[in-house]
Amino acid sequence: ALLLIHRFFSLSLVLFFILWYSTSSGPSISFSK
Repeated sequence: ALLLIHRFFSLSLVLFFILWYSTSSGPSISFSK
């Protein structure tokens, strides 16, 4: 069960990082700053 949780956490972290990177590199950067 621990392995499954670790894998899920890793996948979630990667997905969140990709989403943040996409939003940061997108045209939204002008709106953020």
